Amino acid sequence: MVATSGRKVGALQGRNSGHGNQNAVSRSSNKKSRQKQGREQHTALRHHGKAPARTSGKENQATAATTAATVTANMKQKQTPHRAIPRQTLTSRSVPPPPPIDPWNPVILARDLAKAEEGETSPLWPVHDLRTDDAPFKLSKKKEKGQDGKELHKLAPKAQDKMIDLNDEVYKVPSKQFLGSGAYGSVFMLKDNSTGDAVAIKVEKAGKKNGAFLPWEQFVLSEIFRRNSLAKLRLEELSTLVISPIAFIKFRDVNALLLPYYRGATLDRAHQVYAKSTSSSHGNLPELLVMFYASKMLRSLELLHSVGILHCDIKPDNFLLTFAEFGGGQEDGLMMIDFGRSVIRDFHDSGTRFKAKGSLVSGYECPEQRTARGWTHEVDCYAVGALVKLLISPFGSSLPRPYKLLAHEAWKEFFADMGLAWPHNLGSSAPLPPPKDIAITPPGNASPHLRILRKHRQRFEVALDDHETRLSAYLRDMRRYIMSYQ
Repeated sequence: MVATSGRKVGALQGRNSGHGNQNAVSRSSNKKSRQKQGREQHTALRHHGKAPARTSGKENQATAATTAATVTANMKQKQTPHRAIPRQTLTSRSVPPPPPIDPWNPVILARDLAKAEEGETSPLWPVHDLRTDDAPFKLSKKKEKGQDGKELHKLAPKAQDKMIDLNDEVYKVPSKQFLGSGAYGSVFMLKDNSTGDAVAIKVEKAGKKNGAFLPWEQFVLSEIFRRNSLAKLRLEELSTLVISPIAFIKFRDVNALLLPYYRGATLDRAHQVYAKSTSSSHGNLPELLVMFYASKMLRSLELLHSVGILHCDIKPDNFLLTFAEFGGGQEDGLMMIDFGRSVIRDFHDSGTRFKAKGSLVSGYECPEQRTARGWTHEVDCYAVGALVKLLISPFGSSLPRPYKLLAHEAWKEFFADMGLAWPHNLGSSAPLPPPKDIAITPPGNASPHLRILRKHRQRFEVALDDHETRLSAYLRDMRRYIMSYQ
């Protein structure tokens, strides 16, 4: 077997070598044929006077070298130069985003407040330094607890009919002056000593622990109005949606914010009064009223978020109903108040998200807060959705009777965009209304979530315009109910 295989191998090698010799002979004959053909063509060209003169071997080498150099230079010109990837791009892929921070950490809040005080912009209203005087308010010894079980820092007047002199204006503390209290301070009524007009004063105890919220609130409010004026938005409309202070006062032991007094009620109080006055067993407001208040809330968020400010404490008590006949502007409206926990986003690094709880009232915290994930605008959008849901169905997720003015798909899309799920048949089967063309933000400042807020606000406004007479009747009833309970 071995010998047989050896003979086969030798035969194959011989056969292959024979083929190799035949190929070599064939290539040699082809080369001679081409050379002969070239000599014949050259002779024919010389006969007609068109053949080039023969050159020597050295000249041929020089010409070849010149041609090679020319080709190499042309290739270098056509070749795209290599551009190295910037070092920053390479490192940015490996660096994770900054971790969420607590914007109300005392250290961070103090840093932001110091940054605000060192800034070049000054408040849009007077700041009175009366730290040589004691404030006409003091902490009450009576302990009270709010809805979340935390102790309220309630303040009480030291003496009735005491005056607060602010140079041009003198205010008197009347006998029945208490308006309300919150987690960090209280609100009282003052009377202008010359005109008798009422104003409100929000006070909190000065100090390192909780005394930074009111100075921060007056700075945030100043930034809201200043930034919107720079963005050329309508300040007249902003003044009907966001409360505008009269003055900021620094006492020795108390900080105070002087505010306009509106004879109205918080949205929470108005909701309760309307349910009692109409003997509604379900407690939900009419659809037109819900859309009216929802459109005002969405518009407020647009004006805040478009200039980089988050409210972060949206709840029924932080919206105030205003009535035109009682100094609330040209028409009835809804005003956003209490900016002590607001966040100015550009005070932090780009891309920063936050991790602390927003509203101190449960039920208005977005999923990002409940799951300890970072949040930005979600904190306000979810809270507005939860507040609208409260106005529609305060005692459960089901609605006693479906609304008939706005399409079910429009309501469902609204709650989904706000971060809430409501699969029940809420609205009618009518088609979605076309959006109106209303400019709300300057060019280049319409982020995706702002466009979503505008879309839903415009849908509400279309329905409100179509039922203007009915809406006026509902607002008139609400105003009458509120006045009867005061």
